[in-house]
Amino acid sequence: MVHTGSLATLLEPGASRTEEALRRLPASTLITFDPNIRPALATSREATRTRVENFAALAQIVKMSEEDAAWLYPDMEPRTIAEIHAALGVQLFVLTRAENGCMVASHSALRHLPAEPATVVDTIGAGDAFMSGLIYEAIRSGAARQLTVNESEEGLLDVCVQTALRSAAITVSRPGANPPNRHDLNG
Repeated sequence: MVHTGSLATLLEPGASRTEEALRRLPASTLITFDPNIRPALATSREATRTRVENFAALAQIVKMSEEDAAWLYPDMEPRTIAEIHAALGVQLFVLTRAENGCMVASHSALRHLPAEPATVVDTIGAGDAFMSGLIYEAIRSGAARQLTVNESEEGLLDVCVQTALRSAAITVSRPGANPPNRHDLNG
């Protein structure tokens, strides 16, 4: 399992080296990607979109925030963005929408899952907590193995996303970027 995103996939020379390293991984490796765009550091929207799509084509799971999607694909509907990523081979595309939960696209299914209720204290780290919760549950539940062989069950993917939503809710309810541990998620 390998996760990447943000500056490691945006800035050179690291971006090219990261892409090369991902291409050399065995096909059985789960690759997850969160573009986490920093527009001020991007050379151009078009170049960044191309780079993001190149990395997405290597990943089974892509998580993108609503803000990233709006910057990369201005005036494009979320469903269309999900279709673009499905065409790239992404098996689970998640578009996070803060307090509005997330949109989940996998295979031919597209659904919206609500956010877990939370008293918001601090939003810093919510996206990273969502991604770590998604990865944690994909590994714990066995969905990661299914995704690497193109055989995923929609219900199991929803369990992964529910854990991610719980992880984000716990994180925003605490001061500082303080993500949950597995006891917080399971208890």
